[in-house]
Amino acid sequence: MLTGNPGVGKTTTAMMIANYFLSKKVKDLIFLEERDYTDTLSVAEENRLIIVDDFWGQNFSPQVKSHSNFQREFQRIIGSIANTKNRYLILTSRDYVIRDVLRGAEPETENLLDTNKHIINIKDLSSEDKVKILLNHLLFYDFDLSYFHRAQYDDTFEYIIMHRNYSPRHLDFFIKSYLNGDYQSSYTFYESLYKYLDNPRAFWNEVFQKLNPTAKAILLILLVSGDPMGIEDLKASFNDIQIKAREILYEAIIPGDFYKELKKLEELYISINQDEYYYGTTIKFQSPGIKDYLLEFLRHDGYLWIHAIILKARFFNQLTLVFGTKEEKIDDYDSDIPLYGQKILLSLDLKRLLKQKLLSEFKELSFCNHEEKELTDQLTRYHSNDETEYFKLITLNHLFPIERDENKDIRNFMLESVLADIKSYDDNRHVVAHRSMIYFPSVVRLLLPYLETSPNDIIQIYYESITFATEYRYFYKFKEIYPVAFQKFYVNNIQRIRKHIKELIFDEIEYYLEQDEEEIGIELDSLLMGGIEELRTQYSFRLTERYLKELETTFELDLTSLRKENKSRKKTRYPASKFEQKEKEYKPKPYAAIIEEYLPAEEVDYQPIRFLTTHGYTELLKNLKSNKSALSSLKDEKEIFESICHFIVENKVTIRYLDTYQLIETFFNYHCVRINVQAELFVKAAYKIIEGLEQSNHYSATKSRVVKAFKEAGTQKIRIEDLKPILIPYNTWYRFGHSDIITYIIAKYIDCFGGDESSELVTKSLYIPYDHRILQFLQSANATKFWEFYIIPELEKLIGSINFTDQQTILLSFIDFFSIKFELAWKKKEKSFEFSSGSNSESHYENILHFCGIEFYISDFENYFVEDYQHGDNITKLSVNTNVLRRLYERVINTVPRRTSRYTSNGDPVTVFNIILYDFLKAEENYIIAEDIGMVSYVQGTIQAIRSIIENNKVLPTKHKRF
Repeated sequence: MLTGNPGVGKTTTAMMIANYFLSKKVKDLIFLEERDYTDTLSVAEENRLIIVDDFWGQNFSPQVKSHSNFQREFQRIIGSIANTKNRYLILTSRDYVIRDVLRGAEPETENLLDTNKHIINIKDLSSEDKVKILLNHLLFYDFDLSYFHRAQYDDTFEYIIMHRNYSPRHLDFFIKSYLNGDYQSSYTFYESLYKYLDNPRAFWNEVFQKLNPTAKAILLILLVSGDPMGIEDLKASFNDIQIKAREILYEAIIPGDFYKELKKLEELYISINQDEYYYGTTIKFQSPGIKDYLLEFLRHDGYLWIHAIILKARFFNQLTLVFGTKEEKIDDYDSDIPLYGQKILLSLDLKRLLKQKLLSEFKELSFCNHEEKELTDQLTRYHSNDETEYFKLITLNHLFPIERDENKDIRNFMLESVLADIKSYDDNRHVVAHRSMIYFPSVVRLLLPYLETSPNDIIQIYYESITFATEYRYFYKFKEIYPVAFQKFYVNNIQRIRKHIKELIFDEIEYYLEQDEEEIGIELDSLLMGGIEELRTQYSFRLTERYLKELETTFELDLTSLRKENKSRKKTRYPASKFEQKEKEYKPKPYAAIIEEYLPAEEVDYQPIRFLTTHGYTELLKNLKSNKSALSSLKDEKEIFESICHFIVENKVTIRYLDTYQLIETFFNYHCVRINVQAELFVKAAYKIIEGLEQSNHYSATKSRVVKAFKEAGTQKIRIEDLKPILIPYNTWYRFGHSDIITYIIAKYIDCFGGDESSELVTKSLYIPYDHRILQFLQSANATKFWEFYIIPELEKLIGSINFTDQQTILLSFIDFFSIKFELAWKKKEKSFEFSSGSNSESHYENILHFCGIEFYISDFENYFVEDYQHGDNITKLSVNTNVLRRLYERVINTVPRRTSRYTSNGDPVTVFNIILYDFLKAEENYIIAEDIGMVSYVQGTIQAIRSIIENNKVLPTKHKRF
């Protein structure tokens, strides 16, 4: 048994244990929810693990706790499992529920729950536990490898682990909402999670305030109604309440958008479920945090909504679940996701409104509790008004106690209702409906000081209305209400009562079996497991063996539990637990080692020469050692290298005149034929995967993303194993066999397009750090198209932006094209600048110019301002005149805007100059410095080289293109 407070990680811990058991001890796993708890032994088999989540939790109402048969069921289950060697059971429950049960537990139950033999109380998670839980969440939700790599060095990861609001529940909810967002990146994930943990309510407030009034109305109505709620009931309530909400709050609610907004809310707030058992669509909240927030919103900022809700409520429980007339806690134990906290205390005006509503529409107000709540003994939408009448009368008194003079109207209403039922009683009509028979004695007790009807008449009328054996249990309450009259009636009629009970037991069993299609439902189970025993105690009768056998034969039931056992039971004693949880020694930051366990193992340096030698691939060995081998760039990756080598030898491929692109192309086409996939579709799917890759050590993708990409591309049922060695397994992820495979896929995909679309894709690819190798592959794919539709147009675009009026305009227009900006931090002691940060546009031109043989970097312009960068080859390349540097510094200090910042390394204040290079060089004196320091000649040389490339490649045939 795993116990602990909500959100501590009981379910997560149970699933972690289950993962271990599935790999080591059992063949399968059954996961049961609380309502299925009694089915535990029916599914218990050899080599099986059963998990019952919240077995005494959300749905374990106080009424159930008082039923001793449930405790005995618990004892029976634990005893049965504990006495076997290869059946395993994990129960999770909330700590306060266990304590609550212990207050009135039977000795056997108390013994089981008090011992440490079976219980592990999860009070505090260690830092190591929290790390593993967070990483396991990332694995479960299929996060990319980049998130695990970032956890190794992102300081925010440690802050999350130590955060006071850390809990598996928060992690799960945040991750779900994060994955529903438009943007996901490992760069921002941990920071976003940390901010969420800082203030989950603030998060809910932010997203809730963005909702339109229609969506807000739906959520608030669902809150006050209790979930799950049938969709038709929710819509009917929405239609009624929205009218008044628009009138009172001036909210722009659009009734026709109900279903549209419902669908939007499903992304984050609610879940919409098709109930297979009750045949209907139900709505419920996804998270307890949503309910907690909405309750506080309604209590404070949304208080005006209450008037509209009370005035136009369609269902009785909408008026009582979260609203109160005195301080009391919300009773929402029976929801899948319970709502905790105090009820909203109504103002005097709202109390009057509530009273008026209840009195004027008492008969019409039904219940909207979903049918499944009948399992928790609640009134539901299928109970008639007659069946719910007396429960509602009791609730009226709870809200407005009838002993108070200000509630005389409630007292008179209740009195009139009871007297009307008594008066209308005759041989053809029971005093009240069956469900109200349960509450009738309690209402009579409340009205005792005001009810003038003879006790004998009331007892007689109730007795003559009894049609279910169960009703005799509540008839017995008259012993306390009218002790003298009841005792007289009891003595005079006890023989008839006993006989009647036995007859009704037959009728009731037959009735419930018909209702539940020959299955034992909740009512019949209650009768057999505790109801008959209670009747036998109240009315002192014995069930003969003949009677029990007749029941068993007639209804094919096993009634062994009803046979009185004379044997005394021995209490099972369990030795004290030897388990001691040692306090873990605190380590400042042990997370790196834990994270390492989740990452792929470090790859051993591959030895391609040894492979070629071992296999006797002498020709390939010679080729690899040559200067221009197409295999050379692939030799460090085992899977792709060996696959291509085998392919070359087996298919006698001549590679002497092939470049890397052509070699990969030949192998790729062969591989697609072998696995029966169109090469075009493979490229399309692979490109989709590449688009989603983050920059990380190995550019890895999850299995689900890979499968989804190929499915969307239209491939037939491809096996993921067939993608190897293009995509290879990498622990729980998949990565491309080599960076050149990625480059090939991009080049092949781009080559499918023409004109502007092709150009845009090339430019987009150059912003990803594949250097200019993508351009080499594009040239190999289609040199004519590549030069005519991309390289030449891009170079002409750059040259076309230059103003050739004079030397200064040339420099300024060139600088303006790249929008060069950077910040310089002044080092006071050294009397020099240090580069702080920078930005620019059109950075893909660096790759284009490098491809064309022109060594150019946009960052070169920062080098003229930073003395530390002016050395060796840099001075030669940029034609730097270091003698001009002091003049440049003086101009920057005197003319450029500055700000004071704190230097990140030691916190000392530092002066930062923000240089917009175009603006700086517009000043005549600054331009002269740029000319003297070498900047002008550097730009002119670059422009001349670009013009030469354009001229040479416009006149030469494709095969003679040169730089």
